[in-house]
Amino acid sequence: MVLGILFPDETKIVFSTNGKPRQMLLNDRRVATLRPKDGFLTLGILGAESLRKNFPYPRFRVCVMSDVSEFIAEGRNVFAKHVIEVDERIQAGNEVIVVNKDDELLGTGRSILSGNEMLLFERGYSS
Repeated sequence: MVLGILFPDETKIVFSTNGKPRQMLLNDRRVATLRPKDGFLTLGILGAESLRKNFPYPRFRVCVMSDVSEFIAEGRNVFAKHVIEVDERIQAGNEVIVVNKDDELLGTGRSILSGNEMLLFERGYSS
């Protein structure tokens, strides 16, 4: 189900010079990139927005306090103390979408903590 939402039929795959898949584009915008180190996908803003629109809150989301929204939207790290709600199914290493309390997309990232840990810890990076 997630694959069909992220990668509709019009999605183009861009290959690296060695012939391996590298990026997935929709209308020349990056949906996701295949990370060569581990073979996992990193989300682009277009991919994150697609997930946000097609899955109910809080699925795939890390929700942060409003007063740090601008900071996070500039590409800064999310700290556990800023997390106010989270999809508890998130595991360490998962790609996540970061939103504010109004479910507005602020960015994407890779979680360092599980969803439950993000809510329990008062210090350290979350994603």
